[in-house]
Amino acid sequence: MEQDLCPNTLPSRAARGKRFAFPAAVTEWMVRVRRAVERVGTPCYVTAWAPMAAALARLDTLPSPLPIRSWFSFKTHPLLALARQWLASGRGVEVVSERELLAVLALNPPVDQLLVNGVAKHSWLQRHRLPRLRVHFDSVNEIDALLPNALEERWRVGVRVQVPDEKDAREPAFRGQFGLSRREAVAALFELADAGADVQSLHFHLGQHQYQTGAYERAVDYVASVCADAGVVPLYLDCGGALPSAHDARNGAAMDDLSRAIARAAERLPGLREIWLENGRFVCEPGTALVVTVLDLKERPDSRYLICDGGRTNQALASRATSSRVPGSSNRWVAPGTIRSWFSHRSSDCAARLSSITVWSRPPTMSRVGARTCASLGPARSGRPPRETMAATGAAGSAAA
Repeated sequence: MEQDLCPNTLPSRAARGKRFAFPAAVTEWMVRVRRAVERVGTPCYVTAWAPMAAALARLDTLPSPLPIRSWFSFKTHPLLALARQWLASGRGVEVVSERELLAVLALNPPVDQLLVNGVAKHSWLQRHRLPRLRVHFDSVNEIDALLPNALEERWRVGVRVQVPDEKDAREPAFRGQFGLSRREAVAALFELADAGADVQSLHFHLGQHQYQTGAYERAVDYVASVCADAGVVPLYLDCGGALPSAHDARNGAAMDDLSRAIARAAERLPGLREIWLENGRFVCEPGTALVVTVLDLKERPDSRYLICDGGRTNQALASRATSSRVPGSSNRWVAPGTIRSWFSHRSSDCAARLSSITVWSRPPTMSRVGARTCASLGPARSGRPPRETMAATGAAGSAAA
């Protein structure tokens, strides 16, 4: 990725007044951010399609004997403008809750471009009549409750298998709540086949824990053995997400592993027509930023604290000087040149000083970005909810980016 977008990557105080050439990617984001802030203020999300399209192109061109289809993991970045653009590209959207389903249905997608994953779907999916819907069952109870709907609506179904490398990101000692065990998956596939369900796909996901070498290949072998035990020949294998970000040192090894795993899948599952992927972080990170305004600054021996008008949690996400790299889904961009207007006349001197921080800085120090309220274990966000903004979006409350 390009140079860090933070004050400490810029010239020191001694260099003030001199022109500084930003990398092209940084300049593009500065233009996007300024345009968004002028239209909707802060906090807001700014999303650009071009960086995401480039990430998708990397996945589309992986060495593979089979076509690759990338689904938009809507939960990763639930912006309708982004979902609309994704659908327009011919790809599909994956949802994991009723609220997500209703939001995406408002875009009138073809049923072939809609995939339902997630847990406890039997608590809400029965309320929606969607013939030929694609659904991956996540538990035995889901199948018991939803099988009549699957048969009546002629759903195209599959099961999610919990593979050995899937672990909880925070507690690796636990496997996590997703998917069926090997025994459950084999029994479920027999039950679905005996009932006459249209079983088309198998699904796995490695989770969000640190990538382990060879995990994709091991997962494919595990799922293939489940298919062999159940006598199922799937048309589609959904390899989920979990690819490290493009700037992560592990990304190259993971991409190579995924490519080998796809080749292995074609060998072990000869009926496959497509490989499906659901990489939210890998695709969305280079094209997304949360833009906030600095409201206050506190210098402390341990760090410089920037109090902003939006964020996920107060002081929960620390990064070097206000943001990490070229804007990503977890990055904050301190809106340049916007601070002064948010202060009263009495605070103008302070505002001017803070405004300069978004342009120049002292030698590297650690800064933490915090929102106005809530503790680190509080609600998901504080301050005003961010508005969304994306290129070629004309809806109210959004801005071109």
